[in-house]
Amino acid sequence: MNLRILITSLCALMAITATGQQKLSKILALQDIDSLVATLETIHYNPYLHITKTAFHKNVTEIKHSIPDTIEFKDYLLKLYKITASLQDGHAMPAIVQPALRSELVGANFLPLKLVVDNKKVYAGSRGIFSLPPDAQIKHINGLSLEKSLLELEQLLGGSKNFTQEMAAKLLSYFLFLQGVQPPFTIEYITSTKQTKKDKINNGITFIEMIHISMPHLKEQNSFRVMSHEGAYLNFISMNGDLQQWGSFLDSAFIEMRAMEIKNLYIDIRNNSGGNSLFGNYLLAYLTKEKFLFSSGKCWKISARMKQYQQQNGSFNKEYQSRETGTNWCYDKCIPEENPVIADSIFNGKVYLLTSPFTFSSANMLADAFKTFHLGTIIGESTGEYTNDFGEVMQFELPNSKIKIQTTTSFEYGADCDKTSFHTVSPDIIIKPSLDDKIRGNDAVMRYLLKVK
Repeated sequence: MNLRILITSLCALMAITATGQQKLSKILALQDIDSLVATLETIHYNPYLHITKTAFHKNVTEIKHSIPDTIEFKDYLLKLYKITASLQDGHAMPAIVQPALRSELVGANFLPLKLVVDNKKVYAGSRGIFSLPPDAQIKHINGLSLEKSLLELEQLLGGSKNFTQEMAAKLLSYFLFLQGVQPPFTIEYITSTKQTKKDKINNGITFIEMIHISMPHLKEQNSFRVMSHEGAYLNFISMNGDLQQWGSFLDSAFIEMRAMEIKNLYIDIRNNSGGNSLFGNYLLAYLTKEKFLFSSGKCWKISARMKQYQQQNGSFNKEYQSRETGTNWCYDKCIPEENPVIADSIFNGKVYLLTSPFTFSSANMLADAFKTFHLGTIIGESTGEYTNDFGEVMQFELPNSKIKIQTTTSFEYGADCDKTSFHTVSPDIIIKPSLDDKIRGNDAVMRYLLKVK
């Protein structure tokens, strides 16, 4: 799930007219669910890897039976999240930005608080537009239990446990909106002195403002700074954009480090949710001349829908297009390869890679290769994705509701060539932020690293 695309998607959404229905009849809703299931079975490489076909269809049947004669759009959307989450594919889900919700997304309908989750409890962070007392534990908003909502939300998102918990925290305000929580907001909370209090927030904020509070890094760009003669910090948060510009950026950074004889390089991919894996090739060109792998193999489901999607979106894969529809195409490459990108010189100091549960997709592949080929020390928290996992996302639209669904079409194997395991990339040094760090936005990992000589 590359959430950086949310910003671009919403900007495009503001320029179009809302489509889709705000209410659906039961007949149309059931037709769309049938279309969803049929499409997933046609284009997803292996929808029944983590759940049996029988269990999946039982879940779908129960959801279909729960649909009333007429269902509101947002209620229906939540039911579709429940269906896709059962696949345990972190990429497969209804798109966050839906055209039918355009007018509400650009309106001031979202909670203006920075919500922080710790040990299944929800707190108010210090970076929201509206501030509650420090360390306030939020119990209810408009009568809705946040602890209950958080647990329910974790059941609406697929992927590893690390990832679902991370994204449940970051998207809690959005899902509260889907559950009908809108301004004015009545906030019930418990203070640090165990007093129960209420506050009222009359005005909300827009979706884009809410996302910037929850994930402020999405409006930032890759950056570099020398912290001292001992260390430099590379904030690698995006794998999207122009590769030549990225190469020039890295070249300047490593020239500066070489001139200043920097001994420690801190590469931060904690807020990187993926993109173009070639960005990782460019970076590793400055860290090693040895052969390596991001992936040891890949399997595709060949479908007419994906062929059409590639043609329409400029991601034409000649080999994929030549394959027979309805078949699988797999290849193995468990032999390290030369990097197609070559740098003039290699950094010879210590390299630290910072990871978190938000490290996902192509960023997860980078972390996997970094660990497998011993390119430095990984520090922080485990990543958000299994090293063997689904990939190559495409999007399709349901016929009646016009809800956009994203799903994967391939399966990729990790750098260690072990096709049987399902594990995230674990750090060499585990450092988790405390509740106080989360509330105040303090960086426990960098605090630790700056003490390392």
